[in-house]
Amino acid sequence: MAENVAARADVSPRKTLDAARPRGGALNSVEDVGAVVVAALDRSDISQKEAALTMGLADAQFTRQLQGKEHLSLRRLWLLPNRFWRELLMLVAERRQVARVSHRIVF
Repeated sequence: MAENVAARADVSPRKTLDAARPRGGALNSVEDVGAVVVAALDRSDISQKEAALTMGLADAQFTRQLQGKEHLSLRRLWLLPNRFWRELLMLVAERRQVARVSHRIVF
């Protein structure tokens, strides 16, 4: 049955799995995601304490989330200012190798 599904979709299961894998220097673990968030905070000049307050979290809880010990909510991250998101998007694009990012000044 799996062969029939793959034939109808005109892709093999192996190709589908390979396409879903991150490339190159991609984010490979929960800790990597936390490190990218920390880097985006640093680049946008937002302290972890300020970010935690903005998201309605205790400092210790946010630290555990960044370490991958607890769930890091996209809904809470959404509350952070645009300067954080600008940096986060650039860092993710570099790490996932979906775009070549040159260092530039963005206002």
